[in-house]
Amino acid sequence: MKVLVISFSDLARDPRVARQLQWLLQMDCSITVLSYGQTNQPIDQQFSFSPFQRTGFDSFKQKIFNACVLLKKDYERFYWTRPEVQFFEDILKNRLNKTYDLIIANDFNTLPLIARYKRGSKVLLDAHEYTPEEFTDNLKWRIFFQNYCFETCRKYLPYVDTMMTVNAEIANQYAEVFKIPLPFVLTNATSYYPMAPSKVAEDKIRLIHHGVASRSRSFDRMIRMFDHLDERFYLDLIMVPGDKKYIEKIKRLVKKYPRIRCIPPVPMNEIVPFTNQYDIGVYLLPPVNFNYLNGLPNKLFEFIQARLAIAIGPSPAMKRLVTQYDCGVVSSDFQAKSLAVLLNALTRKDIVKMKKNAHFAAKEQNADVNKDIIKQAIKEALMS
Repeated sequence: MKVLVISFSDLARDPRVARQLQWLLQMDCSITVLSYGQTNQPIDQQFSFSPFQRTGFDSFKQKIFNACVLLKKDYERFYWTRPEVQFFEDILKNRLNKTYDLIIANDFNTLPLIARYKRGSKVLLDAHEYTPEEFTDNLKWRIFFQNYCFETCRKYLPYVDTMMTVNAEIANQYAEVFKIPLPFVLTNATSYYPMAPSKVAEDKIRLIHHGVASRSRSFDRMIRMFDHLDERFYLDLIMVPGDKKYIEKIKRLVKKYPRIRCIPPVPMNEIVPFTNQYDIGVYLLPPVNFNYLNGLPNKLFEFIQARLAIAIGPSPAMKRLVTQYDCGVVSSDFQAKSLAVLLNALTRKDIVKMKKNAHFAAKEQNADVNKDIIKQAIKEALMS
């Protein structure tokens, strides 16, 4: 089966797309990829766009142009003048002028390209999360991009044969708002790692958080837990490059807390083995938008595979998973003090038990379980 996978993401930092490629390789597919960055997986053909940063007057002109066309709701012009779209369009038009058995399109921003160049191919959309409300906590995004995202979905979802997303809440939202069949739910569960929980010390409990550093994710809340945590607790922060100014702000804040340190990022495929040395994975994500409220992120499954106890706020989907396996604590709200109180109450015995429960959960919550789901989604797309 000939498959085209397209994603406006860096494959070195996108575990969900990386898993798609793994599954397709296991199915003996011939794979072509359009993406940012390179994959080291043995695919047949790859075309990579290298994003570039405009500076000075060029950057200012581009921002003014984007603002004008978005405010005028000239969404087609905004889309087709983007450099990454023009790059991929040239590839699809002049170098990949053929029909595939299946196209796997990642995220809404691939849809106009796929609609124009599907050439009879069947299309499976992995929407990941709910695009029309992705950054509603940001006023600029609401003014310029929210309606663009909504209208792009409304116009181009009919070109999709089958769709999948990360959890039931988001699948239901797409089905209800856009009057489409209920998408498949394919969680962000990572690969299974055959490892044991690490030992827990009596007097030193090691916390870990890793992820993209952005203001809306409020890393500072996790740091301010240390205004309330007892002296057993230590935190390592791995900040994936994002908002540079915010990262510098976090680094300055960390200097005030001797039991917190920022450590360098590790490669995507090394996250689970590296974090196995810790005791508790912590994620206090404020529900500032629809996706954050209903998030079920990669890192939660990585915590489980690393055999860590988990400490989170009451995000419904995450809470459901942690409660199901009794592998962590869930605070009553998203305040730093509330989660700190729960952590302070934990004994070494409690943490050992939670890590053992995560060990059990790892056998059920992994990418192997999802393999059957994506096979079913592909089958439905091909038969549509």
